[in-house]
Amino acid sequence: MEKTPKLTPQNKAEGMPLDKKFKVLLGLFGSDKARENFLALCKEYNSERVSQVVSQEDSENYRRKRPVTYSPPKRAALHNSIMETISRLATQTKNLTGEQEAALRDFHSREHVAEAIQAYILAEKGITGGGEIERRDMSDVAYFHSLGKEH
Repeated sequence: MEKTPKLTPQNKAEGMPLDKKFKVLLGLFGSDKARENFLALCKEYNSERVSQVVSQEDSENYRRKRPVTYSPPKRAALHNSIMETISRLATQTKNLTGEQEAALRDFHSREHVAEAIQAYILAEKGITGGGEIERRDMSDVAYFHSLGKEH
């Protein structure tokens, strides 16, 4: 007879949607002002990330054959600031719960952080997708428009 693993805060966080993990991260900030500044930085980064996709297109039917292997300097600087803030939160916050530790552990990946930011922003707008943004067969322009952006 197999035993069902005990539900702990660590494995509870593993199945948590990205936008919820991001909310756990936001809960670690000591003040509303710090949280608001971090959110503003994240929104600026996401805007840069999404606008970069559209600005590289030749037409509405253009589809990137391979992922971009570099970040423009402004976007890279924004992402570095976000990663540095998360790193500081992880090392300076005392008495973390298991759920908070697990969420912070997941945010070591730059791509995971970018996806979580985008999932949180979409969830704020009422667009849900289980934390994952599904593109299916959308062109980059159609995807951009699905985010409520215009170019």
